[in-house]
Amino acid sequence: MSANCCFRSVADRAKKLGAYREQVEKAQEIIEERDKRIKDLELEVTAKDQEIQSLTHRNDLHEKTLEEHEVKLAVYKGLENDESGVRSERESLLRKIALLEEEAEQNDKNLKETTEKYPAPAVPCNRPIL
Repeated sequence: MSANCCFRSVADRAKKLGAYREQVEKAQEIIEERDKRIKDLELEVTAKDQEIQSLTHRNDLHEKTLEEHEVKLAVYKGLENDESGVRSERESLLRKIALLEEEAEQNDKNLKETTEKYPAPAVPCNRPIL
């Protein structure tokens, strides 16, 4: 029995060693899978960092363009205000022209009435005009 006992003990130990080897192989496979996953994640992080840098640069460009457009908008609003002032000046001048035209018509009417009321002499005047 003692030989049997040693054999069993060696056989049991061999089984245990086989089981440990399987566990080690599985653990190594898991480690390899996890290492691969870590590398993939590191690549993703690098790609995301590059994308963030690119988007940050684009955002900076858009902000610069926005500032330029805001300046242009302020200029155009200033021009609009100037145009509004020009429009009101134009309207004022048009009213003044209309008043002057009315005054000219009234003066023509007064002149006509005056010439009708005081007609020119029928005999020409021989006096020299000074």
